Amino acid sequence: MKKVTVNVRKKNGLHIRLAASLISTLQNHIDDPEKLRDLWIEYRGQKAQISNLLSIVSLKIPENGSFEMYYDRENELEFEKFVDVVTEFFADMSAEEVTEELADQLLLESSVSIQDAISSMSHGVMVVNRNNIITYVNQAASELIGKSAHELIHHSAKELIPSSKIHQVLKTGKQHLSEKQHIAGRVMITNRSPIFFDNEIIGAVATFEDISNIEKISSELEMVQLLKERLNLVLETVFDFIGMTDSKGTFIYKNEAFKRFLIKEDLPDHIFSFINKEEWHILQEEGETISTTFENRKGSFYIVRAQTLSLEKGFKGIVISFSPYREMEELLKELSSNKTFPGQNSPDNNIFPEIIGQSENLQNTLSMAVRVANTNSTVMITGESGTGKELVARGIHEKSDRRKKPFISVNCASIPATILESELFGHEKGSFTGAVRMHTGKFEQANGGTIFLDEIGDLQLDIQGKVLRVLQERELVRIGGKETISLDIRVISATNKNLFEMVQEGIFREDLYYRLHVIPIHLPPLRDRKRDVWMLIDYFLNYYSKIFKRKYISMSRECYEKLQAYHWPGNIRELKNVMERIVSLAQSERIGISDLPEYIYERLEQTEQTIERPQVKTLDEYEFDLFSQVAPLFNSYNQLGKALGITHKTAAKKLRKYNLEHKLGNKYQKN
Repeated sequence: MKKVTVNVRKKNGLHIRLAASLISTLQNHIDDPEKLRDLWIEYRGQKAQISNLLSIVSLKIPENGSFEMYYDRENELEFEKFVDVVTEFFADMSAEEVTEELADQLLLESSVSIQDAISSMSHGVMVVNRNNIITYVNQAASELIGKSAHELIHHSAKELIPSSKIHQVLKTGKQHLSEKQHIAGRVMITNRSPIFFDNEIIGAVATFEDISNIEKISSELEMVQLLKERLNLVLETVFDFIGMTDSKGTFIYKNEAFKRFLIKEDLPDHIFSFINKEEWHILQEEGETISTTFENRKGSFYIVRAQTLSLEKGFKGIVISFSPYREMEELLKELSSNKTFPGQNSPDNNIFPEIIGQSENLQNTLSMAVRVANTNSTVMITGESGTGKELVARGIHEKSDRRKKPFISVNCASIPATILESELFGHEKGSFTGAVRMHTGKFEQANGGTIFLDEIGDLQLDIQGKVLRVLQERELVRIGGKETISLDIRVISATNKNLFEMVQEGIFREDLYYRLHVIPIHLPPLRDRKRDVWMLIDYFLNYYSKIFKRKYISMSRECYEKLQAYHWPGNIRELKNVMERIVSLAQSERIGISDLPEYIYERLEQTEQTIERPQVKTLDEYEFDLFSQVAPLFNSYNQLGKALGITHKTAAKKLRKYNLEHKLGNKYQKN
């Protein structure tokens, strides 16, 4: 292929008008304009058809620059003719004038074609100059922004459309592609790019499209999204045995490690080889992640995780991964020494380092605790014994602005009633027999920090009244004293009792209840966190193996399933004690059913033998009873919502649903 070099000795280089003149000149000197399609020019590695005006201009060939020209056809005579015309054109300074009319026509046609093309685009297009002044908008942009072209052109983009962020492109010269933005009350996908000339930014162009247009075709992309989801999940766990099923549980993908594992273990190629039907049902219906264990014939132990794969139209299957437990042993020990564990909740810089679990109800509880930590609101933590109420209280204190001040914990049930008043409020020397010195009470000790009143439901009525006064006035007088002491404290209380019922029975003060029950936080019992049990078991196995200086002890799948099925009335405290007993008494490195405490096995058998189950109400019936009892106690939806831990909108919706609006505030109205 023959090439020739052409020099551009024209002012401002090969600009658009000169390029138009060149094309017009060539068209006038050939019998067939179609031949120009095969004539090309090349500048600094970039190529353009010589008849394509925009392509030539985009090369930005400067004054005294040179380009190479070549012809795709095997016709040297024609090429020589083209060379003569082009060479003469750049040598003849009057060539532009000769072809001026034709060039203008070509420029006009190109300009009209480009403008029509941009105007008809469904995407919005906006162009600004170097000062961020809008110089062009197409019809789609005008409609999406909600302003006419007259209102937009010659105005500042930053002032009219501050969320467009196009000024950032002018400043940095960097593209911003496929970003989601809010413009004129709509969610749009935007692309913004700088416009350069002679290596200087002379403006920028933005294109944007209402995201709803993309959502309209999302159904067509379902399979693409599904494939992407599957691939992402596989890549995240690529070092484990990976399997992927369809909605019926049949494997549709297995990585090589998993294939070899199935062949070696001679296992059926179906999901029920690894999880039971109840766990499959949870994945299918509830969409939760399942964490369990698998033991092969040789006693090797694997941690199994199964995650639901679903799109808008529902359940599509699962991704399952197997991690050899022995390979994780060192990691577990390291995490244990740092007081963390896989799956351990660590919202907002891990303020609950000792609380382990991934269950949704626990996550919701801790999320609320994180949100309330930076406030001074009074918090009441409810939950059964052993659920970790004090751990949550300490976490809230450590996250708050009071973290450098005292955290004083008081167990109201463990202190004898005869001395509880003195313990809480303090006493002066000689105020009663045995008061041989002045004593600072717990409230005073907590000044500037947080006081945690555990088992608040065990306070006697006379003490309740004195506590209420301290909470209301934020001051106290020691027993036998006269000085009033001002307090700056945050109060967190906890109970395993139903204080609302105690109020109804008259054994807990109603005014104190509402003073304490500002932000209610409920810790779920362990029986409602079944999928957290395996994490706790492994954590305590590792912990006590280290404490007792024993080689790490594993547990059989059957034993694990028994512990997971157990009711755990003592919750995490009971589980911790059981694991300490198991590890300390274990006679081998592998724990089996015989190592379990007898009472656990007996209770499991009793549960399995129970045939009749108590009749339970429907959820709606429970809600109706609850709102019927509680609604009369509050004057507004806001107060009712706060007491129940829901929004005022939800409270209003529930009362309307059960036709109980007339009951709101009845008790106060009658008084």
